[in-house]
Amino acid sequence: MTISNLGKIHVMRVSVKTPTKTLINDGLLIKTAGDPNVTAPPVTDAVFQPQVARLQLMLTGSKLSPPTYTTTQLNVQKGIVVTSYNKIAANVEGVAQDVANTAGDINAGITVVTRVGCKLGKKGSSKRTDFGVVGSSPNFIQVHVKKSVKGNEAHKWRIALVPALETPPAKGAWVEFTSTECDIILEGIPAGSFVAINHTPIVPVAHHKTGTTTGIAPPLTGKTVKPIAASKANHPVFNWLNPDPYTWSGWIYWTAQ
Repeated sequence: MTISNLGKIHVMRVSVKTPTKTLINDGLLIKTAGDPNVTAPPVTDAVFQPQVARLQLMLTGSKLSPPTYTTTQLNVQKGIVVTSYNKIAANVEGVAQDVANTAGDINAGITVVTRVGCKLGKKGSSKRTDFGVVGSSPNFIQVHVKKSVKGNEAHKWRIALVPALETPPAKGAWVEFTSTECDIILEGIPAGSFVAINHTPIVPVAHHKTGTTTGIAPPLTGKTVKPIAASKANHPVFNWLNPDPYTWSGWIYWTAQ
């Protein structure tokens, strides 16, 4: 198998804080119908474009005197457009990354993003991602995470198959893997499956004085997280009532080839 070291493509998302006029302008640019790669968007042009057009009508009406639409009505419609836009963006992001990895060229994926009217996010680049899928082909994906600290470090991963992108799995509906490497390769994933991936680093306790009352540094689970307690004998201390004390990165998503 061939593994491509490609950066993760980030497609811009929107939110309710996005200016309404900007949201309308960006939404009107989206055209996925007939695209050779984005063949199954979660929201089609036939559904999305009327949503955007209605938001534009309501924005105009809200500024009339007297207004024909209330602020509440406008915000409800804006929420509908934001939800649809982000569903489309997530789908385009996955498709674009697949195209880039298949071609071995991130520019091939970027072409897909711009062709359908989406925009690259601020993190979109050819640089290796801090946490994301960096290579894929049929039957496998390669996931990379950046080390938290110098020296020894372990990594816990949660992998789940989900019904749609941006859909977190139910608690316990995942498998866990542990490694001492920053990259893992997942095999045997059914083609077309939506994969959710979560990660947490585990850094060992430091065996030296740090000026604390115990004289040792506690073990860490990440860069800026609350440390797990440690005993005076340099042993991590866990609590039966808190079986998962780790700080997870948050779910990222991928469409398996």
